Amino acid sequence: MKKVYYISPELSRFLHADSEKHELNIINMGVIAFLRNQAKQSANVECIFRICQDGLTFLAPQMKNRILFTDDLDSFKHLIMQRYHQITDVPSKELGNSIDKLGVGCFVVVYRKDGNIEPVTMYRFTSNFSAMISKENLFSLHMRYLSSEQRARCADVMLPTEDVKAKN
Repeated sequence: MKKVYYISPELSRFLHADSEKHELNIINMGVIAFLRNQAKQSANVECIFRICQDGLTFLAPQMKNRILFTDDLDSFKHLIMQRYHQITDVPSKELGNSIDKLGVGCFVVVYRKDGNIEPVTMYRFTSNFSAMISKENLFSLHMRYLSSEQRARCADVMLPTEDVKAKN
């Protein structure tokens, strides 16, 4: 199994209602919550699955471990402006120390401000960590949190609009 999907309780009841007749032709449903970890160092990882950014909205409220909270906007911007990070480069020393204490594997950083939360999936390697965000989700975060000058500085992240231009 490569993917674990999340479906709502209502959808689950609907599917169970058809469990004897099998009249539904299901093509796709739910949101991907977990993906199988294909990393080279997966032998050292606590779990063989990693959290998918798309399912994070449903999973974050239930998470107790491997979730870090920050209200430092500069640190959050730093995390979404680049894909790969050194632990020592995180602007918030408190957040950097918390990341350093984690073992290898997936974790979540939640930026919270004025009652709003913005969870982001990360992956911790032995000496650095990486943002595990799709280009579309990253583009959305850039539009909401970064200024136009900061978006222009994100050279290692190709935004969806550049993909379209490259194909034409």
